[in-house]
Amino acid sequence: MKSKYKFKLMLTCEEKQSMRKNKIRICDLPNYAIDELEVVMAITYERAKEICALMEFQSIKTIGIKFAEDLVSMGFYSIHELKEMDAAKLTEEFESLKGYWIDPCVEDQFRLVVYHANTNDNSKNWWDFTEERKKFRIENGHPTSRPTKPWYEMKNAILTVLFCVISILSFGQKREIVVNIDGFRTDKGKCLLSLFNNKKGFPSNQEKAVYVTFGRIQNRKLTLVIKDMAIGEYAIAVVHDENDNNKLDTNFLGIPKEGIGVSNNAKSIMGPPSYEDSKFQLKEEGMVANIRIKYL
Repeated sequence: MKSKYKFKLMLTCEEKQSMRKNKIRICDLPNYAIDELEVVMAITYERAKEICALMEFQSIKTIGIKFAEDLVSMGFYSIHELKEMDAAKLTEEFESLKGYWIDPCVEDQFRLVVYHANTNDNSKNWWDFTEERKKFRIENGHPTSRPTKPWYEMKNAILTVLFCVISILSFGQKREIVVNIDGFRTDKGKCLLSLFNNKKGFPSNQEKAVYVTFGRIQNRKLTLVIKDMAIGEYAIAVVHDENDNNKLDTNFLGIPKEGIGVSNNAKSIMGPPSYEDSKFQLKEEGMVANIRIKYL
């Protein structure tokens, strides 16, 4: 039976080889119990338990592999274990574990998984909990023991080290899209990026995108890197989310009130830029996309 939800797994070459040998597809994995995965994938019980947990957490709408891995790193292996947990305390525990402030949207994801564990309601997205989180933090603040450095400073330091290592070892990873974005009128808020592989939903419906990410703006520009994408046709849409509400704000006529941009810097006279004008071909050697934000 095919899996009813989408998920990603970072499997080793040996694990993939075992799956091929036993004619098992990725979408078949949720049908196996932990002890069964241990046998058919030739892995330890603990690794099989981890894989099952990663799949289960990603069954929650808008929860991806990265946050699923974060939950496992905290010692959680099932949604049920999060029942009656305190999302704010989980956030604070996670920040203590990481040693720096995490991005606020991570707390929204903690709130989503705790909500799901208690209600089994899978209709909500993590950004549906943004206002709840903001209200709670305004009223309660953060503990005095909170780490002093924010996530973006740590991220920049890590990226700098990685860039130096990659520069020494090679000219860049294959099938990597480096997206340089400039033209922001302020550093306020963040930049949302959506990657599409067809015209459905382009450029504003994130739920139709094949990949969604964001970054914080510094000196009115930023660079985002999309890694390990399949060779093929894509188009990129970016939004300057100035008020940090995780969406593009428009007026009553549907005209954007925030900055927008698309790949190829495609123009439009009436309505949003088209997918056809914005699309590009990703090849094995990867590519660089330069996008300039525009305000209407």
